[in-house]
Amino acid sequence: MNARGQSGFTLVELMVGLVVGLLVISGVVQAYAGAAASQRVQSALAESAERIRFAVGYVGHDLRMAGYKAAGPPVDYADGWLIVRYGDVVAAYSVSGGTLRYRRAEGGTVVYNNQPILDGFRSMDVWFGIGDPTDGGIRFLPAADADSAALDDVRGVRVAWTLEDARSSVQIVETTIALRNR
Repeated sequence: MNARGQSGFTLVELMVGLVVGLLVISGVVQAYAGAAASQRVQSALAESAERIRFAVGYVGHDLRMAGYKAAGPPVDYADGWLIVRYGDVVAAYSVSGGTLRYRRAEGGTVVYNNQPILDGFRSMDVWFGIGDPTDGGIRFLPAADADSAALDDVRGVRVAWTLEDARSSVQIVETTIALRNR
């Protein structure tokens, strides 16, 4: 208490209290900003993982069916399109304009033509696993380099997609799918 009997805080005490309060609020704001940034990164990773799962499942289904009751080679590659044949179905996949695209014909009738499936794809590379009669193994070569005679001996297909998310983060995903009907 001071001489007049008044009680309260001095100016110095108020200033110290304000500085301590600002430090606490600053720490809370930084923690919130860090959590929000972490959530955005996790969300982008989850979205990317979902795109990958969907693409592998979608393309993988057709590749596993390749060659089933089909005339001609089970797979082919032309003009950037991975072509898959089974039954009376001809399905094709390509990446253009940042989008995984799909074509499908059934019984000679076009069902889908250049249909967009998923965005965020930068490129698609394809290799064919050709059966080697000398040792029974499989050797992979770029699909564009496979000659038409080797297409009947394709035992697997390796696909590598380059994906880019909204943050311009690039991810390369590769999967190898065995052809069941060979």
